[in-house]
Amino acid sequence: MIQNALQFTAQLLNQYIKNKFSLHDDVVICNAIVNADNSTERANQNKVVVSFINLELDKSIRNTVHSANVPNIQPVSNRYNLDILVASNFDSYDESLKFLDAVITFFHTHPVIDSNTRPNMPDTIEQMSFEMEKLGYQDTDSLWNALNAIYRPSVIYKLRLVSINTDEI
Repeated sequence: MIQNALQFTAQLLNQYIKNKFSLHDDVVICNAIVNADNSTERANQNKVVVSFINLELDKSIRNTVHSANVPNIQPVSNRYNLDILVASNFDSYDESLKFLDAVITFFHTHPVIDSNTRPNMPDTIEQMSFEMEKLGYQDTDSLWNALNAIYRPSVIYKLRLVSINTDEI
């Protein structure tokens, strides 16, 4: 589920950036910011890196079913909020900012993605919506320290309400 959502997001973002800048090679990858041994991930060099940082079950959406005047609250479906870090990891700071700007533009112009707009969406996902998360300086510093990585121009999005086909879990 997480892999499908992140990979699909990275594919869409990659295609958008390739079209925007008339690129032939892939520039967006879904990967960890650093390796498990805290070494720099070479595959991330001169790439936009989409990385998973947190998962939470969204309990805010419920369906009320009444039986004998006693409400029985059940989840409509399994919905999750994924926090994703999108880091622009280029040798040139100007290139990093240029690609980060393209990332922000992509998510601003595509805040909701579903199978109606993207028929190639994975079967396990009904809808994805993206909301930029605001982190202060302290929280940004804490995140990059927790990742044991050197800060890169980046943005965090909450990938909301990823509806999962319950028989797939």
